[in-house]
Amino acid sequence: MYIDEDLYNKILKEIPSDVVESFKTKAEQSTDVYSDVNVSDAQVIIRPDLYRKIRIGLGDWTFGDEFSEYSDEQAFNILQNDPDWQSDPQKAKIVSKLELYPLKMSYFQNSSSKIGNNAFYNLPIYNKMAIFPAFKYMLQSDNGKALYDRMNKSGEEIDMIAFDSAVKVGGNQNQYQPYKGKVNGLEDMNKDGLNDNLDIQIQDLDDLRMQLNTSAHHELERAFGTQALKILMSNIIDSADYGIGKNGNIIKGKQLRRDIINLINALTLNGVNTVKGRFLLKDGSPNKKAVISLLS
Repeated sequence: MYIDEDLYNKILKEIPSDVVESFKTKAEQSTDVYSDVNVSDAQVIIRPDLYRKIRIGLGDWTFGDEFSEYSDEQAFNILQNDPDWQSDPQKAKIVSKLELYPLKMSYFQNSSSKIGNNAFYNLPIYNKMAIFPAFKYMLQSDNGKALYDRMNKSGEEIDMIAFDSAVKVGGNQNQYQPYKGKVNGLEDMNKDGLNDNLDIQIQDLDDLRMQLNTSAHHELERAFGTQALKILMSNIIDSADYGIGKNGNIIKGKQLRRDIINLINALTLNGVNTVKGRFLLKDGSPNKKAVISLLS
């Protein structure tokens, strides 16, 4: 709902100033928790070619053949090479089947740097990130086009651009700050010599690991997230009432918290017994057939 500004100011004048200040304070307190939200938290933008290479390495990419109606490779080539695919219904249908989901990955590497004669120091590098492919059709703003052109500049390609929050350990001090003191921050992205001022690291794909499967998939059972459990437990007030039990007694928060923990412990014990029943014989020795079956 929108209200006319003049009418809004007129209403404010009729309200006692202490009431207005009280409402302003409460409003600021309610919205304060959102003031430090990092909208690009742990995000990494990569060139489409690298995204394709990683997906192939994960065994999550289809190539098809001349008789296939669809393949990821076919859709990818359309996205990369045909600027008019959106106006072609057939090509748009093929592209719509390509799952361009973010890759939740981590990277760890020990980087050795020379600091003198026979003297080196070890710099660990640890990135924890959500990787997004940057196709040309996605970046249509002036800044987006500048970013795409710079990342794909022939002979000076930059495969990956990471926000500061994605670099947990090992980030360099010389960080590119495009928006410091200006709005159109990427206007100098393609100037000659910019590489001299960029914090560039060469990383090895062998040290890149999938942390969480984010592809579209079906699961009949899901693990209960630890973060959700912590939030749930933190909101339980020990002295508050939370319903009535089977025996007619009022359930207090302290009892509810204890019951939740007991249920989680029972589920954990049930899982342990399931694993034991599958991989251990009655005498406690390993069930070799079950282990071989799992590994094969």
